[in-house]
Amino acid sequence: MKSDAKKISFCGVSGALSIVILFLASITGIGTFAGPVLASVVLTIVLCEYKRRAAVLLYFTVSILSIIIMPDRELAVAYICLAWYPVIRDLISKIRYRLIRILLKSLVYCVSIGLFYIIVLKILGFDYASERLMATINIVLFLGGAFAFFLMDLVHGRIALLWAIKWRKKLLQK
Repeated sequence: MKSDAKKISFCGVSGALSIVILFLASITGIGTFAGPVLASVVLTIVLCEYKRRAAVLLYFTVSILSIIIMPDRELAVAYICLAWYPVIRDLISKIRYRLIRILLKSLVYCVSIGLFYIIVLKILGFDYASERLMATINIVLFLGGAFAFFLMDLVHGRIALLWAIKWRKKLLQK
């Protein structure tokens, strides 16, 4: 019972932290993708501490809350499309062959960005991106995003390692 209360409170505070990060990213304009990436780091810590089920529940909770209360809908959609990656990252990392891991990570990126643009351009009706940007710039942005996605993957791995080695003992005092 005591560990359930601890788990619920840890996940609740983590969810609140994610919402605060997204809200600050929304009102300061640090970027549609920077806020969700920073908020997904919180998911990595919850995943390390309480495994996949808690992280998935936190992801859905923050996703629903972000759609409801975020002033920037594009940022909320970016969180929904990108922040699920830490939840499946450890499954992909368990694959033995590096080439298959890289291909799967690339597939996850393409699906995430494709879903993001479908929702933003078709469902939400933001057509400014397709009008203002030329095809060449879109390709450069896509490739730059792929590079940033692989950097994000590296950061999530380092955060998980730091959490296990250093931060867990200091912050949770177990």
